[in-house]
Amino acid sequence: REGQDWVMRRRTQLEMDQLVEKAGFQKIKQWIDEDGIFTVSLAVKV
Repeated sequence: REGQDWVMRRRTQLEMDQLVEKAGFQKIKQWIDEDGIFTVSLAVKV
């Protein structure tokens, strides 16, 4: 990125689900921390 810092941006759950589907996966389980900040999803290739 031409020497610029990389910044992670927030994504909505809808956006993440759409990216997963577009990549050919299906989300089968999701875990969200008690503060609602971090999410981990399990997906399988369809």
